[in-house]
Amino acid sequence: MATDRWTTSNTTVYNIGYHIIWCPKYRRKVLVGDVEARLKQLLQEKADKIGVSIEEINVKNVGKSIIKIILKIPKKLKGKIIYIIREDIKMEKETL
Repeated sequence: MATDRWTTSNTTVYNIGYHIIWCPKYRRKVLVGDVEARLKQLLQEKADKIGVSIEEINVKNVGKSIIKIILKIPKKLKGKIIYIIREDIKMEKETL
């Protein structure tokens, strides 16, 4: 069994991951240059804050902008990850 793929605790062995594909509205090529670098930085900061490991981030701008993110999360966040993201989005909307 590959040890880097599996996470173990006292009683369990698990591998919980999310594969997220996201594209901007109307699939415009906006994830280029400084925008791409800043987006990656923000995603990494958020992942560090909530205890999620980003395994891979790919930004492609062939015909349209697409970002592919592969996340690995701890077992304790399995049901809470969407709640955390929703709360952050709600908070940002209120500040706009």
